[in-house]
Amino acid sequence: EQSPRDLNTIADLQNLVPILSRRGYSAADVEGILAGNWIRLLKEVWG
Repeated sequence: EQSPRDLNTIADLQNLVPILSRRGYSAADVEGILAGNWIRLLKEVWG
């Protein structure tokens, strides 16, 4: 299993935004990672 060190269980996903912020990601980067990628994928799949 490969997961970031800070995410030990599925319950830790709620900590993803603060983790990314601490690692220097901007708010726009975090939004792109969490929402933008899913939106892009859905648009590609559903056309």
